[in-house]
Amino acid sequence: MPALANACAAGDNPLARKIEASLAPWMHAAVIESNPLPAKAALKMLGKFEENSRMPLAPMLESHRSLVRAALVHAAALSA
Repeated sequence: MPALANACAAGDNPLARKIEASLAPWMHAAVIESNPLPAKAALKMLGKFEENSRMPLAPMLESHRSLVRAALVHAAALSA
């Protein structure tokens, strides 16, 4: 996100569009279930966090977990 803000502030629209495109799948995945489940799942996939959910939240659906993983892969592939 800082790179996106910096590109916008610098008026570098092509770079800002590229960064936004790489983040778009994550922006969708981040709200696929009740917050903070997608964020916790993503952090666990990145090895940064031990995922746990407490009531009233239930574990995230496996199909949504796949969407989060795909969004992370997409963001990494386009930012490389």
